[in-house]
Amino acid sequence: MKQLFQTDAGFTFLDSIKNPKKTLYRDEHLTIQQLIHKVIKIVQNDADFEIVFPSIIGSLGIFMPRNF
Repeated sequence: MKQLFQTDAGFTFLDSIKNPKKTLYRDEHLTIQQLIHKVIKIVQNDADFEIVFPSIIGSLGIFMPRNF
């Protein structure tokens, strides 16, 4: 999942360089958002959700605020 965030951040960076007033990679952002949603849904349905979910969020520490 960390790679999805990094990829999305990369597209955001490219958007900022090309035209900060327009999203050029809308389809890519939407695809990444849908993939993240699927991963979260799978984790939510896992019997070990209470263990797995905090680990996933913890691994995203550089992308998420500490008090999330």
